[in-house]
Formats: sequence, structure tokens, C-alpha cells
Amino acid sequence: MQNDGVGQNLCIFADEMEAQTYHTGIALTLLTLLLAVVESHAEEADSCSHQRQLVVVDMETGVPLRNVEVSTDDGQHMRTPWNGVFCLRNGYKRVDLACPNYQSRYLFPDEVKGDTIGLLPNLNALREVIVYGQRRDKTAAINAHLNKVDAQLMQKIPVGFDPLALVGWAIGKIVGPKGPSKAERQRQKQQALLDNY
Repeated sequence: MQNDGVGQNLCIFADEMEAQTYHTGIALTLLTLLLAVVESHAEEADSCSHQRQLVVVDMETGVPLRNVEVSTDDGQHMRTPWNGVFCLRNGYKRVDLACPNYQSRYLFPDEVKGDTIGLLPNLNALREVIVYGQRRDKTAAINAHLNKVDAQLMQKIPVGFDPLALVGWAIGKIVGPKGPSKAERQRQKQQALLDNY
């Protein structure tokens, strides 16, 4: 009976040693992976140490831009990652930047001041279009339940001479335009951004 207890204790001891070895192996593996990541990050930082590191941002919001195509006249081509950072070797004479929904831009080395390059959003870029519709039979049912006043209001406007419209047109011509259009205001805003850049 005593031998049975010693054997059982040896089995428990062996299981504990096996579990400890397993946990030590996992810890060593994680430590090795951590060192590899730190080493690759250090190499990445070193790879930019002999180059110029720049960031591409949205000029209006200051948010870094991803997937910007960057190319130079001396054959350097790259695409920016999520943080908008890219590195250029010295010796280029022109940098071209292109990104969807943004105006393309090119710069010369003396125009790059600091480490940030801003891109202007396109004026007429559609980002997302949502179309809502109704079935025709539902609209016909809605029109069938109109009262007399609503039906009269929805009738076609009669064609003919309209003296009030003529007066409104004349006042508009005399007083002048209300101000710049939305597109003109947007262009002025972008021009102000470029002038302050």
C-alpha cells in the first residue's frame, strides 16, 4: 500500500514537471516572437534612417491617408500603409502622389517643407449613393385616397402669362445675385487652404 502512494506521488510529480515544461516552452516561444517583432521594427526604422520619412494627410481634416500611390522620377514606387507614412531615398527630382477621391499632386524637393504632405479632396467625388424607391402600386393607392383640396393642389400649374413671375425675375435682376454658389464657395475654401499651405 505504501508503494502505491509513492507511485501515485511520482505520477503527480511527473505531471507537474510536464506542465511546467509546457508553460516554459510557451513563454520562450512568445518571448522569441516578441524579440522578432521588435527587431523587425528596429530594422524598419533603420531602413528609413538614410532616407526621408514623410506622411500624406487629408488637407482639410489632417487625417493620414492610406493607399496613396507615391512615385518619383528616379524609379521609387510605393503605396502608403494605414498611417500614411512612406520613405524616399535622396536624389529624386519630382514626387507624384495619387489617391482615389483626391486631387493628384506632384512636388519638387524644395517644395516639401516639414514631413507632411496634404492632398485636397475632389470637389465632385461621390463617396456613397443610396437610392430609395417605392413600388408603383403603393403610390397609386396613396393618390387614390386624397381629399378634394389635396387633389386640386397637386394638379398641373396652368400655362400662360404670369405677372408675378415677371416681377420676381425683374427684382432678381435689379437686386443682383444672392452670393457665390456652393461650388464657388468650395473652390474659395480650397484656394484659401492652398494659399495657407
